[in-house]
Amino acid sequence: MQEKLEKIEKANGIELSDKQKEAVEAVSKNNICVITGGPGTGKTTIIKSIIELYKNERKKVVLCAPTRKSS
Repeated sequence: MQEKLEKIEKANGIELSDKQKEAVEAVSKNNICVITGGPGTGKTTIIKSIIELYKNERKKVVLCAPTRKSS
């Protein structure tokens, strides 16, 4: 998983924090996860990384946002 995340970081010019990596790994292991946090905590970055990871593995991605304000 570490190698896959490093490729995603390099491709997107980002560096995921340990907590962000933990969230991506949790989704990868459980296939479902609730991601919450205040503004600027990296939720969008986590979601973009998950989508890229799944696209690379040719998996289907389904997202929902109860606030109807996802980006």
